[in-house]
Amino acid sequence: MTNDQLQLAAHQIGMYKANIDTPQGIADWRAHNRAAAELRERIGAIFDPYPYPNKALVRALYASLAEHLISRAEFACCMQNVIGRHRL
Repeated sequence: MTNDQLQLAAHQIGMYKANIDTPQGIADWRAHNRAAAELRERIGAIFDPYPYPNKALVRALYASLAEHLISRAEFACCMQNVIGRHRL
């Protein structure tokens, strides 16, 4: 994955983590959304939502990333395997 693709994934995670019940959370979500939109224009979309997500696996991957047990690159590769998109 390229650096831009990793940054896009990080902004998408930031949008997911933002608490939109608070004004600061909404501001964070908007900032991540703008940054992600700029990256999508440059590199195109690299993530299509998987119609039947394996929630337990995704939660375990996210927890591993949050605890710094895996890198962002490893997280992104695992997520691509979960959605069925294998990229080098």
